Amino acid sequence: MTLEDLIIRAHKLETKIHEAAPSTRLDLQPEFDSALKHIRLAGGQIPPRLRRLEQTLGDELTESRFDNMPV
Repeated sequence: MTLEDLIIRAHKLETKIHEAAPSTRLDLQPEFDSALKHIRLAGGQIPPRLRRLEQTLGDELTESRFDNMPV
């Protein structure tokens, strides 16, 4: 895949994530992280909008791990 193909893939995943139900957003997170990883490995720059989504999903994932912890 070319760098352009990788960025297009990441943007398509971004759209799927925004359209997904809250309960399924995190299911797409590993695939999205992988797409961004491949862009970085190819020497590409991650657009700011995708970096923000990466951070948001990471925060949501961390938060979800604490949802089931007994208090």
